[in-house]
Amino acid sequence: MNQDLYAVIAYSMRYWFLFLAALAVYASLMRIRRDAAARRRVLAGLPDAGLIGEWAVLDAQDNAVQLLEAPPDGWLGGGRMCDVRVRGLPGLLARFSLEPDGLHVVPLRPGKMRVDGQAVRHTAVLRHGATLSANGVKLQLRLFAGVLLEGETPKAPSPGGEGGVPFS
Repeated sequence: MNQDLYAVIAYSMRYWFLFLAALAVYASLMRIRRDAAARRRVLAGLPDAGLIGEWAVLDAQDNAVQLLEAPPDGWLGGGRMCDVRVRGLPGLLARFSLEPDGLHVVPLRPGKMRVDGQAVRHTAVLRHGATLSANGVKLQLRLFAGVLLEGETPKAPSPGGEGGVPFS
């Protein structure tokens, strides 16, 4: 092969492969964008999708005055960046995440939060019905029936009630 022809082909292939790499990155980004839009459309049709339950803001007589969605993980506090935002709580109170044994809550400042009356120093594990209080605000965690934690078994639906056929 002629040396000059080889140099021209080698030089053009460098840019050809660069073009193909850029095309692959662009196609990947467009697929990610399309998938994210499809996910948002599906979740918009399912009101409780991606949630594990709800946080009930309780008054002095332990009556729920407000219900807030409970995602599987995020931040709890009064600031705009919080996933569970409650008026009256500090900007960032605690970080929480769902683990197999319960909802793990890690306070940003130890001792500023109580779970079921006990001060939390490092981590607290909340299960269905647990109460969390800080700054005079009291919250109760209410998990959906489908969120099963370690040591729990699914309850059989009542015959003739909602939930279909009872377990045998």
